[in-house]
Amino acid sequence: MDEQRRTSIAVLISIFIILLYTQWVSAPYKQSPQKTINQDIKQVEQASETSIAPQKSEVSLGLPTDFDESTFKNAPRTTIETDTFIAVINHHGARLESLKLKNFKSKLKSPDLVDVVFVSEGETRPLGITYKNGFSDSSVRYRLRLESLVEDGRVFKVQAPLSITFEGSAPNGIITKKFTFNPSGYTFVVEASPSPAQFEWIRTVPLNDPEQNNYSQKEVVGLRIDGKQERMFTSDIQDGLKQLGELQWVSLSDKYFTVSLVGRSNSVVERAKDTIKTKISGESISVYAGPLEIESLESAGFDLEKNVDLGFFSFLAQPILAIIKSFYKIFGNFGLAIIGFTLLIKALFLPLTKISFNSMKKMQDIAPEMQALKERYTDPSELNKEMMALYQKKGVNPLGGCFPILVQIPVFFGLYSALLHAIEMRHSKFALWIEDLSSPEYFNIFGLPIPVMILLLGLSMIYQQKTQPNTIPDPVQRKIFATMPYIFTLMFIIFPMPSGLVLYWLVNNLISIVQQLYLRRGYGAGRATLIASAIIFGLGYLLVGVS
Repeated sequence: MDEQRRTSIAVLISIFIILLYTQWVSAPYKQSPQKTINQDIKQVEQASETSIAPQKSEVSLGLPTDFDESTFKNAPRTTIETDTFIAVINHHGARLESLKLKNFKSKLKSPDLVDVVFVSEGETRPLGITYKNGFSDSSVRYRLRLESLVEDGRVFKVQAPLSITFEGSAPNGIITKKFTFNPSGYTFVVEASPSPAQFEWIRTVPLNDPEQNNYSQKEVVGLRIDGKQERMFTSDIQDGLKQLGELQWVSLSDKYFTVSLVGRSNSVVERAKDTIKTKISGESISVYAGPLEIESLESAGFDLEKNVDLGFFSFLAQPILAIIKSFYKIFGNFGLAIIGFTLLIKALFLPLTKISFNSMKKMQDIAPEMQALKERYTDPSELNKEMMALYQKKGVNPLGGCFPILVQIPVFFGLYSALLHAIEMRHSKFALWIEDLSSPEYFNIFGLPIPVMILLLGLSMIYQQKTQPNTIPDPVQRKIFATMPYIFTLMFIIFPMPSGLVLYWLVNNLISIVQQLYLRRGYGAGRATLIASAIIFGLGYLLVGVS
């Protein structure tokens, strides 16, 4: 088999191995430290200074008490609504009963909003406080402090920085918990008195979670004082307490959303059967509860954007995602944005496409001479020597046809990481039945899900292979290579990819086919690229318009 085909098969095998790697093995990509400042949170923290000063005492508030679910259900509730979320604070423990994100649906076509509070019945709720002697406020009955202490709940629509204080009686003293909210953003501040206290966030994460896999891992992420990260999958955390040391913040995240406790203090993570608790100590904490969206995290400050993990190819996924988002601002549809990105890549790689086609054409021309050499020389070293001499004589680069493929592989996997992990793609519709570019696409026919785009991709690979110059004289090798499109189509059906990635590859193949047809007829590849791009983008635009 000649060097060009060896390289092509090696590239295909590499794709297969990396797909398997990302399916079962891939570890999170650790980002480099950066520094940001959050002016909004500073404003909230300054506003909170008008409240009762924390009592910096080690007063024992009494013995620990158990959380009571029935009392919790019957307790008053206070609701806070900002531009971005609706938080419900239950007066039994002054803990979050729910925190729903107004801009995100829990499921595609569902009226329900994403709730970052996810706790099984009977478990205590997030944002409890504990003290060194083990006392917890899980059973403290708080009252809302307004002009006076009131038992009933209230509803607050936040239009300016707002602070509300809850006060409760512990066996040996008074305990207060104050929340400060901004009208926008996903961050708020919680203060406790007496202090220091240990603030906790709790979430139910079953040990055998059917929704948890390498595409949807739940993680505990922490940022150390030295700027390095701590990352661990919740599935790897054993029962008991794990000290994380002094952190700037600690987060409990899933694929698209995170809750970060910012306190710059000692932190721990604890698993008790199916619940995970992250804890951080201090007089007060800032809480980010929202999407793993870089812009939102950066505006929150504290280097929270380091929560975002776009996978092993994050260093490529970040700029690719930035380009796609720029196209989205123009076209208003992420499917069209991906098509636009594909057209851009094809235009940039056009010179390499010409080199590749010319190299393959030359390889086809010397194929009979190559076969004659293989029949004449049986010794591999002599055969390689004569083949290299023939390449030099005819001015052929055996790797010229594969080089453009090798160059585009990093783009492919960068886009793969971006589409798989970026929240911007979540529930992003393209057209017709393709309603979520971050998930595999299926067109249901009589209840049978058909991966239409993957089948079209397979057909395009088959046709593309048939229209390429034939550089394999050996019929057995030619048959083996001809099976590759079928193998990869089957592989992508078994291991489905995000529909946005399939769209990219399909558009890429269609343009390549038109380029090959033009080049075989002696026309310019530039004209072919322009015509194919205009037709494909126009078709995509039309499909979006009629959907």
